[in-house]
Amino acid sequence: MGDERLGNAWRSPGSGEPVPEHEPQREPLRTTARARRSVAIHVPALVGLFGLFVGFGLGQLLIRDSTASWPHASPTGTVAEADISRRTAAPPAAVSPPTVTVPLVEGLTVGEARRVLRSVGLRGTLDAFEADATAQSHVVAHEPPGGSRVPRRSVVGLRTKDFADEEHATVRLVLPAGAKRATAAFTAPDPRDHAQTIVVRIRPPEAEVRVQMVTADDVALHVLNEKTICEKRREVAVCEVPFPILEARLPGRWNVIASRRSRLDEPTTVEVRVTWHMIDP
Repeated sequence: MGDERLGNAWRSPGSGEPVPEHEPQREPLRTTARARRSVAIHVPALVGLFGLFVGFGLGQLLIRDSTASWPHASPTGTVAEADISRRTAAPPAAVSPPTVTVPLVEGLTVGEARRVLRSVGLRGTLDAFEADATAQSHVVAHEPPGGSRVPRRSVVGLRTKDFADEEHATVRLVLPAGAKRATAAFTAPDPRDHAQTIVVRIRPPEAEVRVQMVTADDVALHVLNEKTICEKRREVAVCEVPFPILEARLPGRWNVIASRRSRLDEPTTVEVRVTWHMIDP
């Protein structure tokens, strides 16, 4: 009898046999351990799900912010026109300088003409052929003429000589980039009884240009070469060459030739003005 009790005391509770009254029940302890294991399993899962939802929300916010700074794609895959117009603003239009109307100053003295031009923002100057003009000389012509629209602070060339007592001819030669020679002609009087003065204006003043005239009888007259002394006035070089009476020369068509050594020089403008007057034989 004692042996059976001893054997029953060592039997497992799940064997279906009665458990001695003095042995403690183990089923509640097993249930509590299972619950703890279940809680230990579900808590990390819940934490993971919570982190997943938080990450998803942050991802949506980042996507929204990034798409707000880029053009949206239309259903066809092209960039929406509204986004393009909003982000490709046209550059500001170039502002043209203000212009003024050149007043008519013919008939005024040089001093009066300069004051009138200065009042509208222009500057009146005497050109290279007006070396003997004064502030009291009267203006007979100017360039640009009255009524022209020009930018403010432009220069207006004033002329006081009408050449009523002397005749003149003006030849304008242009040497574009790549050209070495330009030719033009004018009708000259008989050099045996006419004194001549030649004024050459060169733009830009640094250009190295030679000027010669070929008379009606094929005599070459060197007007401008490296020995000629020129004066730089503003943006042009002015060269004045007084010619003596040329004996045994013929009147008629004279050719004016402007040339330079290199074709690589920048574009150059040469203006040759010849004035003459009758002299006593």
